[in-house]
Amino acid sequence: MTARLFACLAIFFAAQSTDSQAKKPERVSPKAQNIEVEVARGESVRIPLRGFERNLNPLTYRPLGRPQHGKLSGLEPYNGPERQGPAYITYTHGNDEDSVADTFAFEVKAGTTKLTGRGRVIIKIRDAAPLLSITPELLDFGPVALGDPPVLRVVELANAGGGVITGFLRPTEPFALEDDGGFVLRRGKKTRIPLLFAPERTGEFVFRLQPFANDPALLVLKGLAIPPLVLEVEEAVFSAAPDQSRRAMAVVKNQSARPRTLSVRLPPESPVEAVADFALGPGESTEVILRIPSGRKEYVPPFGVRFESDGHAELREFTAPAIPAALRIVATPDFGAVRPRTVVRASLILGNDGGTPAEGKLLPSESIRPANDATAFTVPPGRELEIPLELRLKPDQAPPTEISVSLSGKEVPIPVTAHLIIPSPTPTPSATPSPTPRPAEFTLNRDIRYETTPEGPAIAWVEKSGWQDFTLQHRTESGGAWQGYQRPAPHEGLIGWLRGLADRIRKFLDTPIERADPTAEPSNEAPAGRQLIAESHLSAANQWRLVATPEGGDKRDVALPFRVRDNTLVGIPAQPDYLPPPPAGPVTAHASAGIKAERFGALLQIAFTRDLGVSGFRLERGAMIAPIDPQTGIPGAPRFKTIDPPEANVEVLGLGEVTAEGRKLTLGVARIDGLPRGTRTYWRVVPTGPSGELAPTNVLLVDTLPVPPFPWRTVAIGALCALLVGVLYLRWRLNRPPC
Repeated sequence: MTARLFACLAIFFAAQSTDSQAKKPERVSPKAQNIEVEVARGESVRIPLRGFERNLNPLTYRPLGRPQHGKLSGLEPYNGPERQGPAYITYTHGNDEDSVADTFAFEVKAGTTKLTGRGRVIIKIRDAAPLLSITPELLDFGPVALGDPPVLRVVELANAGGGVITGFLRPTEPFALEDDGGFVLRRGKKTRIPLLFAPERTGEFVFRLQPFANDPALLVLKGLAIPPLVLEVEEAVFSAAPDQSRRAMAVVKNQSARPRTLSVRLPPESPVEAVADFALGPGESTEVILRIPSGRKEYVPPFGVRFESDGHAELREFTAPAIPAALRIVATPDFGAVRPRTVVRASLILGNDGGTPAEGKLLPSESIRPANDATAFTVPPGRELEIPLELRLKPDQAPPTEISVSLSGKEVPIPVTAHLIIPSPTPTPSATPSPTPRPAEFTLNRDIRYETTPEGPAIAWVEKSGWQDFTLQHRTESGGAWQGYQRPAPHEGLIGWLRGLADRIRKFLDTPIERADPTAEPSNEAPAGRQLIAESHLSAANQWRLVATPEGGDKRDVALPFRVRDNTLVGIPAQPDYLPPPPAGPVTAHASAGIKAERFGALLQIAFTRDLGVSGFRLERGAMIAPIDPQTGIPGAPRFKTIDPPEANVEVLGLGEVTAEGRKLTLGVARIDGLPRGTRTYWRVVPTGPSGELAPTNVLLVDTLPVPPFPWRTVAIGALCALLVGVLYLRWRLNRPPC
């Protein structure tokens, strides 16, 4: 072996020795893999335990310690083909309510080197989604009467899911809670919450609320609030009863769950008889009869009747039409002893037992005629009317036994008493004195007449014996009572007196001087009276009558009232004091109405009695339309026709409660703008009550301030005075002595 070969072998063995040292296994510890898993609360999860060793030696695993909130199953070794496959262990949560996470450690060990490593398993506890369950979902309280105790219902809330549900109930009126309404529900827990239904107004109430914000479940609250009283009125119009009274009926039912005492409140001006208080048990009903006594027969405008019980009231409006006219004969005419060709007077007296005016007509008769030549007559309701008649028999004419009168469209014969006296050619003195004749009544245009005098028009009359204290009375058709007449003194002023001075002088010179004639025979004429009247009072709208006092009697009219037409006195049928025509339909009576005129509008204050329950109002503008009867040509009762648009601005300023003269009133204030100056318009008020709009009121006349006239008289007098001052000043300047 050469040295070279030996060197090569040495190098080869050295290299082999180095490679053997490099291939010797190194001792390295295995690594464990940390693991994070999730598990539902109370459930189990299978967890793989994994490790790694660089030399790929087989690995074994074992848990270190126990988890706090759960338990571990036995270890399942890996049986697969991999050298370092995982082992499995099952974790079961302990189903507590508070834990949110759990953990435990495990060890991995290399089988060859016996080295170990540690890892950790982190387990997150997952809750199921919360699920709110509501039983029942519709909580129906049913019908409840106002004023009854609150109705209690209970709702059950449960958490059918996981986690915790925190919420509260917040119902609105009329629903309420018996406690605070809050709740906290864990998984599987339940709670019961009581709710109340206490309505304060009628109607159906439905309220939906969501107890838990993150859950779509809804609780529906439902309740029906009914009035404690039910008032049924079949017809709100009084009808006539057999005893001549008028009645209306209402049925009242108690819908509450407790007994109630009911009172019937009537307005002070109502003619209805008072109704005593009465009691009704739960669910009971009764009939209430409203009665107007037989003594009241006139038309009654709409009025409200309140049915009250423990703070609750029901208002209904009633009206009563007038009892139809019912004429009766009070006294038949008795002419007594009648001589041919002489006029004998008697009276037919008729009465009206109804509530509306009764119209009639005297049918033509051969010997009997009305004293005032008026065949038609009207008997006011509840009054008596005396119709003066005159009987004049012709020679050889038998006295009448009856006179026919048309009453309410029917011809009725009325007996007449008259005894014919045939005059004797030679009257024999009688031992018994004849009775004092009744003073004759006055005849128009003969005993009472119209005259034209130098002082102006006048009414003159003959003062017959047996009468005294003659007085001429006057009224207008729109006025009320008769009043003694005095001609108004003219308001002339200085300018008017100067203008009328020439006429006064001329009238004085033209009036002849009347001197007593000593040769004239004494006159047998009765003394006469005279009353001057103004030219402005000669229109057909002015009515006149003459009253006097007979011997042994009271002052009364001596003839029928009359008008002045074409210098002639025209009689009119006797009528009672002025009664306004009944309204065309139902109206709401107002206590008072104040109207303050302005330039382009007016301020209105309308007061209603508080028992009407007026809660608002509005104004309507209209026109008064009077239809004319095509057969008679007589206009009928005027009716209010609404003008829409009203062509004016109406502003309701307010409504308040006031007390005036001990009466409780509801005062409404409104303003009307946009009307022409110096005009009169028709308005009416439509109030609003508890059951809606009431009937409108009577017509209100709204005036605006007129444009003031230009003061021509004042300007003229001022100009004349200024001219006179100027003339006097110039005269003084011209005639003053030189300085």
